[in-house]
Amino acid sequence: MFFKRKITESLDYEGDIILIGPICSGKTTFLAALSALNMAKNKSPILKEINPQDDYSEKLSRRWTDIVMKGGKLAGTNIYEDISELPHYDFSLRFEVPIITLFSILSKQINLQFDFKEFSGSLPLFPRDSNLAEILLDSYYQKLYYQCVSDLTDFTQIFILFDALSSNRDKQYAEQITFLENSLNKKLQENNQNKNQSNYRIAIGFYKFEQSNVYLYLDNLNNFVELKFYHLQTAMNQWKTKWNCSVEYFACSGFGIIEEGELRKPNCKNDPNPRGGAKWGTLRNPEEWQPFGLVAPIYWLLTGERDERIDEL
Repeated sequence: MFFKRKITESLDYEGDIILIGPICSGKTTFLAALSALNMAKNKSPILKEINPQDDYSEKLSRRWTDIVMKGGKLAGTNIYEDISELPHYDFSLRFEVPIITLFSILSKQINLQFDFKEFSGSLPLFPRDSNLAEILLDSYYQKLYYQCVSDLTDFTQIFILFDALSSNRDKQYAEQITFLENSLNKKLQENNQNKNQSNYRIAIGFYKFEQSNVYLYLDNLNNFVELKFYHLQTAMNQWKTKWNCSVEYFACSGFGIIEEGELRKPNCKNDPNPRGGAKWGTLRNPEEWQPFGLVAPIYWLLTGERDERIDEL
């Protein structure tokens, strides 16, 4: 039987996304891997292309090619005195999702146009080694914190990225999330913007999911969150209920895994971090680079929909 493949519809989505999270959670690496996704081995046939659209995103793609693909480590985003000076990364992404019918194979083309703004993990939203309340006693950090909160009022699509291996900070993350929600809610009320809180979408991403002790939860992410980040999940449930907004969880990896027969292992090396804290990840085998989970949170933030085929990208 002859099947004719044709595109039945083309859907366009666009939006602005703010990316926040603790230091060393993988935010810059996530964006750089996303920018270079066209280079991935065995790229899914669903994904047609991703294109950097400005100088910042093009530079990020080159950094992945010139540094990470050669075994180097990307530097994180610098802290800025003025939050408005943080760079924006513009991308366009196109993929085609097949729709199989009795007599034909149809395709739905989806075009995403999106802008990422990344907050440095050095900003005081998620302090690693200090109590948030104590940090905010310092007028400098207090001013910086509320600059971040004010900037967040311009976004209704929030992507919060955590290190999947940092479950020992679960209670700390929950406290920081609760304080952030209260601060943002208060600022929205001051700006008379709180009527649109139900429009918010908040994606919680767990990065470094290529690591063996968390990769085993890839097909049961809900169980992972409940076991490892129970307090964070509770805080996010309270945020969701209070605002009547949408919250989803995602597993992400910029490095991916290497498959050797039935054996799967992380395609990264964990090198010591001279500044302490989380180890630095570097790519083990560039020829086997297969990241996963990078597109799904973006697709959901822009469309409000989940698709298992897109979750794998």
